[in-house]
Amino acid sequence: MSLEPPLAFARAVMDVIHEERRRKRVTVDELVRLGGFNRSTLLRYLYEDRDVPLSALHRIATALDVDPADIVARAVRRPATTDAAEAREPESDTMFDD
Repeated sequence: MSLEPPLAFARAVMDVIHEERRRKRVTVDELVRLGGFNRSTLLRYLYEDRDVPLSALHRIATALDVDPADIVARAVRRPATTDAAEAREPESDTMFDD
């Protein structure tokens, strides 16, 4: 399945967030708590190909102690992928798949 450019960019943003979450060893449940999210809403942002509101991006970035602009800049520099399966990097540690 091919992603439209805006959704491919949203996936790239989430890929960067996944990288930061793994690097900082923050579980989904911790991110829910730190960002003040409903768990199912956060999971939809993290694992579905959908637009993420800027307010949610800001809350996620703040919870991870990362500048939201840095997340966006890193997403822009990522190689473009057009397939959802290619865009997702599998989680290597189930601890972070809550």
